[in-house]
Amino acid sequence: MFARYAPRNDDLFLFNFNRSTGELSNFQQIVIEEEEEWVGGVAFSPNSRFLYVSSYDFIYQFDTWADDIAASRITVAEYEYQGQFIEENFWGMQLGPDCQLYIFCNSCDVIHVIHNPDEPGLACNFEQAAVQLPWPIFRSQPHFPNYRLGPVGNEGLPCSPVVSVQETVLPTASMEVFPNPADRYIVLTSPVASDTWLLYDSMGRLLKQARLQAATPRQIDVSDLSAGLYFWKLLGGGECGKLVKG
Repeated sequence: MFARYAPRNDDLFLFNFNRSTGELSNFQQIVIEEEEEWVGGVAFSPNSRFLYVSSYDFIYQFDTWADDIAASRITVAEYEYQGQFIEENFWGMQLGPDCQLYIFCNSCDVIHVIHNPDEPGLACNFEQAAVQLPWPIFRSQPHFPNYRLGPVGNEGLPCSPVVSVQETVLPTASMEVFPNPADRYIVLTSPVASDTWLLYDSMGRLLKQARLQAATPRQIDVSDLSAGLYFWKLLGGGECGKLVKG
């Protein structure tokens, strides 16, 4: 299905969507009547059954498998104001790669989360201010298109309930290239074992190479290079970097 929420003009538009042809069909308009209704967001649950709409003060859940989708509406959250200087409210929402729904608010320093969006009603487990941000944000989060749908006919979930986060520690560079940006020459110094230094242009073509001895500076003439950005690496040491030629 395909959903579009424009609270100030059209309310909720809902279509059947053909991924192969891009055709929209079976149009439905669902009116959401509120005293304040001018911002919000929309997102599907991971299993595609439940449609969530954040509409200023409220978050609604619709069952798209129901015979009457509009009549299936359940209020799963009401905004609890925290007394910020600028009025807060629910804003855009988006399904995360961990199968949770994330809802931004206007001008505050938190993100709200629906932890179990595949569950009906209050079992969806909404938590206001579930994620504390280091600084306030304004308006909404960037929108990331969902490219995790899988092949037609074998879609599966567009997310993974368990997301592993690993910290990658990059090795400290021991190679020194000076000066950078360069003019006529550079000096290479490697305090580790002997290695071969290679210099490439932006097309990946090898332009220069030099054999380095540990802790022994090596001067390289670069006056013949055009101004621009170049890339270097140590053949055996795995280090790499950039060189700017002025």
